[in-house]
Amino acid sequence: MNIREILKQGENALFVVSGNDLKEFAESVVNGVFASLQYEPVHKENDGKMYTANEVCELFHIDKSTLWRWEKVNYLVPIRVGAKRFYLDEDVKKLSNSK
Repeated sequence: MNIREILKQGENALFVVSGNDLKEFAESVVNGVFASLQYEPVHKENDGKMYTANEVCELFHIDKSTLWRWEKVNYLVPIRVGAKRFYLDEDVKKLSNSK
């Protein structure tokens, strides 16, 4: 019986484990988290193409302050990855077609 099976039973238990057992358990938890966080592009038809803020500014001939205002009014909302902003190709095309 492994640690996960014991925990599923919901009973209190005192564990004595070896370093290798603990390492194996930790790796299984980490691998499970990474597997659940796998990124799949929302829009597969455009192969997940995204634009940077600079690219969108160049494309529409606008300043970054305008792009910031567009985000605030939900006109063109980026996907944030850390401190960087990316804009989906589909959203940029919709905006471009509406102008």
